[in-house]
Formats: sequence, structure tokens, C-alpha cells
Amino acid sequence: MKIASVASALPQHRYDQRSIEQYLAQAWADRPEVLRRLPALFANCGVGERHLALPLERYAELETFGQFNDEWIRCALELGERALRLALERAGLEPQQVDAIFFSTVTGLSAPSIDARLANRIAFRSDLRRTPMFGLGCVAGAAAV
Repeated sequence: MKIASVASALPQHRYDQRSIEQYLAQAWADRPEVLRRLPALFANCGVGERHLALPLERYAELETFGQFNDEWIRCALELGERALRLALERAGLEPQQVDAIFFSTVTGLSAPSIDARLANRIAFRSDLRRTPMFGLGCVAGAAAV
């Protein structure tokens, strides 16, 4: 198997760490044990900014795992399709020329899996090999290779 192309897609909502910390401090104002640890968490993570799938204030409207997960599925499909189409374009390939795709997440759950949903959106061959991976975190890319 040959890796013909890779691409990424980031959500449009970008926030600096300070804005996120301030938002969370307000959202968790009634949880002093969390607020006590929040500054150290943000100071030590080494991240300057984050791309979020939703506008920051939208997260407060979501209450259940199902609501969060539904938004995750919607956004994962959007970002996944964007990344797949860009990778195909960079390689000069049509979907019918792809033998396999790999998908990994630690964020949400989906049945059918995101890669299966993407295979239907992008019109890959019916014998496309799909490898959905879950729980591998940052090592997922190395595991896929």
C-alpha cells in the first residue's frame, strides 16, 4: 500500500488559550475545585490557541452526551470530507482510485463509523478498505502507517 496524499482540515472557530480559560472560569464559577486547578492547566499545556468545532458559547447550550455527540458527528463529517477531498486533489486522484482510508478519533462515537459515512458521501468503490480506529489518541497516525 502507498500513501498517495494526506490533508487536514481545521474547524473555523479559533480561540486563544486565554479566551478559553476565561470562558471556562465563568462556566465553572460554581466549582471552586476546578477553578483552583484551571490556571495551572492552561499555563502548562503549551498550547497557544485551539480550533473548536463550534463557537465557544455554543458549548453551554449542549447538555447531554447525545447532543455533544450529534454535533461531533456533524462536524467530523464536514471536516473529514474537506480533508479527504483536499487529499484527493493534491494527489490528482478520483475517489474510485482509492484502496483504503483510515479514520481515528478520541472525541466522539458513531455507528455507522465516520469513515463509512464518508465513503457514502464521496462515492468511493464498494470494495474500499476502511479502518476505523478509536482510543489511540496522538499515536493513531503512526498506527495507521
